[in-house]
Amino acid sequence: MKKWFSMFLTAVMLCGMLAGCGGTSGDDTSTSASGTGTTGDSNVNMEGFPIVKEPITLRGMVALNTNTPDWNEHPALQRMEELTGIHIEWECVPDEGFLEKRNLAFASDDLPDIIMRAKLSSQEEMKYAANGQLIALDEYLEYAPNFSALMEGDEAIRKGVTMPDGHIYSLPQLNETEGNLIHHYWINKTWLDNLGLEEPTTIDELYDVLVAFRDNDPNGNGQKDEIPYCVVGKDYPHRMFYDLLGSWGFGINGIMDSDYSFSWLDVDDEGKMRFIGREDKFKNMVEFLNKLWTEGLTDKESYSQDQTQVAAKVNADQVGFVARAQNTQWMGAAGANFVQCPVLEGPYGDRALINVESNVQMTGVAVITSANQYPEATMRWLDYFYSEEGTVLCRLGIEGESYEVVDGKYQLLDNIKNNPDGLTLDQALGQWAIYPGGYLPQYITNDVDQSAAQLPETKAANDVVRDYVVPFSTVPRVKYTEEESIKLGTYTQDIVNYTTENVVKFITGERSLSEWDDYVAELNKMPIDDYMQINQDAYDRWKG
Repeated sequence: MKKWFSMFLTAVMLCGMLAGCGGTSGDDTSTSASGTGTTGDSNVNMEGFPIVKEPITLRGMVALNTNTPDWNEHPALQRMEELTGIHIEWECVPDEGFLEKRNLAFASDDLPDIIMRAKLSSQEEMKYAANGQLIALDEYLEYAPNFSALMEGDEAIRKGVTMPDGHIYSLPQLNETEGNLIHHYWINKTWLDNLGLEEPTTIDELYDVLVAFRDNDPNGNGQKDEIPYCVVGKDYPHRMFYDLLGSWGFGINGIMDSDYSFSWLDVDDEGKMRFIGREDKFKNMVEFLNKLWTEGLTDKESYSQDQTQVAAKVNADQVGFVARAQNTQWMGAAGANFVQCPVLEGPYGDRALINVESNVQMTGVAVITSANQYPEATMRWLDYFYSEEGTVLCRLGIEGESYEVVDGKYQLLDNIKNNPDGLTLDQALGQWAIYPGGYLPQYITNDVDQSAAQLPETKAANDVVRDYVVPFSTVPRVKYTEEESIKLGTYTQDIVNYTTENVVKFITGERSLSEWDDYVAELNKMPIDDYMQINQDAYDRWKG
């Protein structure tokens, strides 16, 4: 890995900070920061704890995962305040409604000082930076020795977080653990055993198994209440097909997605952009999914239900096949019935699992806004999570309460691994650690990770698919210029939304597949070539 940090250029911020938006209730006894990163903050200790000589208070916003309590009362955040001298008043917004609340904060300029689990796409980063609402974090790297060392040791991290203008506007989640980077599709092994069926190995065999699930009462209750194929598609309709794209040959060289949206673009064997939604192979996939829908093999509520609703159906023993997440913890106790079946071979002989994440697992996870009067102190607060101790606090919680150290190794306590109240690992650990749901500044290694990624069943699922998993390095972490971001915002409304809406209609039968050519012709009237070229340019920059 290339050493580069010593050559990192110091630059001025893209825009001046906005005055008076958001606000902060910092302690009057502390020294006010300049907000430019050039003069520093005399109230900040450059090393050790506390971070500040006199306590300060910040306003924070966080997308709250269901497995963690209110951050204002969370033991891990209380420990952080004890260590750092920084008190943060958190506005905790449930995951389901967070994006709307976050967008409103930017639109109204009523910004908190810091946003955690921010879930910002690279386009949004560039937009809000251009608006002067996000500060350039590279101006404060002297206050981030842990993160700086990680970038210095791995150029992929630098490439993954640096925008085309040379600035860094958000911090990433970094991950080296296989179990956190591979997403799976799960089949009900109990149902297979009840019907004497083998796990499917091809798309055709999957169809046959789904038919058997529909017709042969695999849950044994004498009712026709089975849902062969269930999808968590309320906010992300592409989940209907995303995990199976590799069975039709898509995504093998990488898909041009941010963490939070589907671009409809992948990379072909020549390193060129390809628009998936108009390919003949994809039409064949849509025909297959339409067949499942028409024959009652797919849950008719797939496009209106969220994870909680699907988990309830799983726990009612109604679901046979579902694509979702790196492990089965989200399903609850019934997750024990599900396994990863072999990676499915498609009708053209393709076989790949493409839903994986980069070692730069997520970008846009933590930002400091221009409302913040104490960026130096805030940067040091965030940087702590990139140390081993900080990542342990984030992922394992409090020593003696949720974990212990035995022979130099971190081990979860029994009340976490075998919770007396029947909580899953994520639920039990989430009472002490803030990691559930991810999207946090942290550096995850197998040494500090005791999440569901380390469970025997998760490792077994990874063993099943490993030979067909696309390399993590193929996942592009591209960044867009301000001009590109503006154009892409328009294209999302036109090209991406048009494609998504019509593919859903084709799958559900609302639009006849005999109209496919008309749909493609309409697509081709849009500025799709420009859309692809913007992504090609971003991809080429990322490839270097």
